[in-house]
Amino acid sequence: MAIAEGPQILKRNGMIFVVYSASGSWTVDYYLGLLVNRSGDVLNPKAWEKQGPVFQKTSEVWGVGHCSFVRSPDQNENWILYHAKSKQKKGWLACK
Repeated sequence: MAIAEGPQILKRNGMIFVVYSASGSWTVDYYLGLLVNRSGDVLNPKAWEKQGPVFQKTSEVWGVGHCSFVRSPDQNENWILYHAKSKQKKGWLACK
């Protein structure tokens, strides 16, 4: 069963982005997926384009997922905050 959770909304240049976490948060394969809406018609399923993964593990960092967005102090950039694992172990305590 696929897991998609923790949606975060980002609006920029007339587009709506929904960044969501996918896979199990306790795994090294946790990643971020993306839905994009360019029309603003949020109730039309055909207006959404699925992309991703847009943020995923590397050879040194695993389990990159669940994020939030904040604005930079000068309000010109969107910054992403996310968590990740530093060890290739299943479980939430794998970072010890």
